[in-house]
Amino acid sequence: MNDEIKIMRTDLWATPIWQYYISDDVVNLTKIISEIYEIKQSQKSKIMSNKGGWQSDFIDSTDTELSKLMNHIKNNIQKCYDDLNVHERHYNGDIVYWININAFGHTNHRHIHPNAILSGCIYLKIPKNSGNLIFHPNLANEYFFESFTTCDNDITSNKTTFFPEEKKVIIFPAFLPHSVGINNSNEDRISIAFNSCCYDQR
Repeated sequence: MNDEIKIMRTDLWATPIWQYYISDDVVNLTKIISEIYEIKQSQKSKIMSNKGGWQSDFIDSTDTELSKLMNHIKNNIQKCYDDLNVHERHYNGDIVYWININAFGHTNHRHIHPNAILSGCIYLKIPKNSGNLIFHPNLANEYFFESFTTCDNDITSNKTTFFPEEKKVIIFPAFLPHSVGINNSNEDRISIAFNSCCYDQR
């Protein structure tokens, strides 16, 4: 008699993370970074999740390389809403976006984006060791598993690290806690973060 029991596991409610790269014919990195430093000269930093570094206000620009890039990203977010089966009448194409520049020793604490459905970022300048994007489980999961496990597998882990690359876009649910590691390089780390919402447009 075989006493071995086969136990099947079902993982519920996957959290989607979308990733893609912006092609060279869409973005002119040199011009965009130049525009970003011009904006930085005209604005004081907002203090949000950032510890050190500079974060802009929401950017409202047209007919620039930066606006061209963000319009391209805005058009691609529809594919993410399609994966979520969002009704067409709820989809709103607008996004809001802002710039983050982290110099040596700067970081972003764990946070969420409460006024959005989807959030994301595009990386424009990522020196080596300038800080990874870290996703965290919600607090209930994290503290529950930390009390009696080593948190070292895909069920119990208290963080998942994504490695940024220039011209890479990452999109994720706005409720997902995330942080940015410390910039240990001697160069600026530059990214653009964005939020997208959907509304009933009937």
